[in-house]
Amino acid sequence: MRAWVILFLAIASEVVGTVALKFAVEHVWIYGVAAFCFILAFVLLHRVMQEGVNAVSYTHLTLPTKRIV
Repeated sequence: MRAWVILFLAIASEVVGTVALKFAVEHVWIYGVAAFCFILAFVLLHRVMQEGVNAVSYTHLTLPTKRIV
């Protein structure tokens, strides 16, 4: 049960980091928040693996945007 809570926190951390990247275009200091969230997500995923959950399926879905780069 504890591993699932840690996994949820890792996913939430990555979502916050991804949203932070969108706002970092206007405020440069938010890049630090995004980097912290991504590092935290990997640390938490490492903790999940230490708990013994070896069958973690984690999918990052990228949605298409209308913005032309």
